[in-house]
Amino acid sequence: MRKKKWSGRLFILILALVCCVYIGYQGFVGAKSRVSTMQADIVTVEHKISCEGIFIRDEQPIAGDASKTAEYLVSNGEKVAKGEKIAVFFDDANSLNAYHEMRAVEEEIESLKYAYTHLSGGADGTKLDSLISISMLNITEMLENGNVSATSGEYADLLQLVLRRDGDRITNEEYQAQLSALENEKKTWQSQVGSSSSSALSPGSGYFVRYYDGMGETLTAESVDSLTAADVQQQLAAAEGTQAREDIVGGLVQGFEWYFAAVVDEDQAALLRDRKSVTVRFPSLGNQSVSVSVYRVGKSEQGKAVAIFRSAVIDESYLSARQEDMDLIYDTYTGIKVPKEALRQVDGQWGVYCLVGGFSRFKPVEWVYQTDSYYLVKPAASASEGLVMYDQIIVSGKDIENDKVVK
Repeated sequence: MRKKKWSGRLFILILALVCCVYIGYQGFVGAKSRVSTMQADIVTVEHKISCEGIFIRDEQPIAGDASKTAEYLVSNGEKVAKGEKIAVFFDDANSLNAYHEMRAVEEEIESLKYAYTHLSGGADGTKLDSLISISMLNITEMLENGNVSATSGEYADLLQLVLRRDGDRITNEEYQAQLSALENEKKTWQSQVGSSSSSALSPGSGYFVRYYDGMGETLTAESVDSLTAADVQQQLAAAEGTQAREDIVGGLVQGFEWYFAAVVDEDQAALLRDRKSVTVRFPSLGNQSVSVSVYRVGKSEQGKAVAIFRSAVIDESYLSARQEDMDLIYDTYTGIKVPKEALRQVDGQWGVYCLVGGFSRFKPVEWVYQTDSYYLVKPAASASEGLVMYDQIIVSGKDIENDKVVK
């Protein structure tokens, strides 16, 4: 009886040992066939030169009494005409507040006249409702972008649309009464503004900028042909000490082009001499890239050379900036990023294995750029022809073969 008991225990022990061996073997096989993957994504690599330089524009000062309380009538970077009123100046804040109230009443008068003029036009209410909605959306977008000053004109348009929408409720007697009341209110505010206010006018046509540093008097478009690396370094040093003047309320940028003069190393200058255009970015002005032409690359001066770029892209930030750091992007590569360890060669063809429906599939690749740790490869036209976005690239795994079941 005891013998049978021991034989039963021995059988159970052997069975447990066999199960452990089987489980361990399956785990070993599973670990051996298990792979790690990464999603195929497209990335861009830039080769760039970082340097410091200075903006050059044709500009002139706009005279005015900046010591007084000022109300600017145009936005920074806005295009203006010759003789256009740029700013109005007041002796105190009360006169400025009265001026604001007077301008608001003037807009109401114009809106009322506009509405009454269209009373007999039979305006479509549905269309007006649509225009009102669009105007409200425009105002919301301007406010979200922080462009508060630009909303004044949109508010006036919205008011006109609202008054026009309700225009059929206004009789001629009511119109005349409202108009008379507004005219009287305007006169009241106008008397509080007084006659001591003065204004600044644009001396020509161009783009208005709020800050004028005076460097535009020497740094002109005509000067770029004779600038040297030493000149640019001297101007960069001078730009750090510039201050606004009280007799100047802004500047007028004329022409439709600006230049940027930078100091680069001789090997960088040699790279630029063979190019007609490059892409640049000014980090402190945002992430926007702009294509500029290579206007001139000067001779080497003690290992340094001046490089001058030209552009016709008019932007508020470019019109207001002077001394800036610049990233000069001279080569750009775009492709699917493939880790070096994922690249394999099959029958003389370079490619990668991808996990497709539980199977490993070999996909040929052609790279456009490589580093010590990864490659950028051209995306294929379709998944059946090669590697495409969102494929699961097999980065590591043993005994990977085409059409093999993997985990």
